[in-house]
Amino acid sequence: MEDNIYEPYKKRKRRRNPDQAEDAAGQIVLYSHGYLKAQAKAARGVSTKRKVKRTPFVPPVIPDCGIELLYELELGKCPALITQRLAVAIWWRPAGQMVALRPLVVNRETTAPSTEDQRLLQMLEPFLERTPGAHGNRFLVPVEAQPSFWSALSEARQVRWSARETDGAWQLHRLNVQSSTAPWFVTMERKGELECPRITIGGTVRDLPFEEWQALGKSGFAIADDTLYPLKFKETAFQMLREWFGKPLPLLNSRQADAALQAFVVDGGADLSQLNDNKQVIIESPEPVGQLYVTTARFKHLGQEQLQCTLSFNYGGVTCADGDTAPRLAAPGGRVFERSLDAEERLRDQLRQLGFRLVTRTGGDEDPGWKLIPAKLDGAVQ
Repeated sequence: MEDNIYEPYKKRKRRRNPDQAEDAAGQIVLYSHGYLKAQAKAARGVSTKRKVKRTPFVPPVIPDCGIELLYELELGKCPALITQRLAVAIWWRPAGQMVALRPLVVNRETTAPSTEDQRLLQMLEPFLERTPGAHGNRFLVPVEAQPSFWSALSEARQVRWSARETDGAWQLHRLNVQSSTAPWFVTMERKGELECPRITIGGTVRDLPFEEWQALGKSGFAIADDTLYPLKFKETAFQMLREWFGKPLPLLNSRQADAALQAFVVDGGADLSQLNDNKQVIIESPEPVGQLYVTTARFKHLGQEQLQCTLSFNYGGVTCADGDTAPRLAAPGGRVFERSLDAEERLRDQLRQLGFRLVTRTGGDEDPGWKLIPAKLDGAVQ
């Protein structure tokens, strides 16, 4: 009998429907065309890339390795205004020897002479400068990571700040780093019919005037008298300080002075306790009123249509969005409204009791915000 030239029948695996996929929330999403799956998923915010697990960087600690590390904050030009990333370089030399510094190349084989250095190396490693020609010891710390960096840097033994002199050479200066937030004060000095703001940091020996600040950072810090002070201020105060930094403080009329003080109060960081009685800013605490703006949601939830709701809070005619972190709000007439976070949370609880659902994630099959089934809208309004 002639041999069978055909291969035996093999049962094929059942193919997955190319018109469906699973989103970040684990829900099955149907698409109109299989070959457009990647584009449709990208439009909905569903990632199509496979996540790669990265081994955490943990340099071993060897206390008797015979070296010491030096951390240098590169300010560029003094007085320095740091609005973006901060350049930090790490150098090493044999312990106890006054020899030339060498760049510490940070990689997977790097060791740390102390647990404080280990913490700093771990914190800085994700921000390593990887441009061509980099020595491997320079890091670009973004604004959002700088506050946590200050607390870790305060434990380092050797810290310097550097800036270019008039001849173009870099000059190193010793730097002390405060671990806790320092108070800063704002007062107004009368000069004829005008007023001049006076801004100081409460130093350990004396108050440090604004004119002597060597650096100012958007993330909330100032360097004065070779000491780094973490400060409490946000965007409102920083924009005003930025305009005045490195220049003679301006003379303000009464309206401009009141607006400046109001901005500092709204920001919530400056200490205004040293103001004269006639310059006190009125702070009120009205009860918030919840406001909802309702539209049709783009995506369904569990196969049902739903409504997209935007929550805001009204304080005496001044509105702030849900999620706004400003502790105070500027109001007409030089007034300032203090927000009540407890009252706002009670309004959120009321929404939950009425059937509203809060979505906080930004990716996947839904937009962030409050959601409600249309059938429950009439009852919620009542």
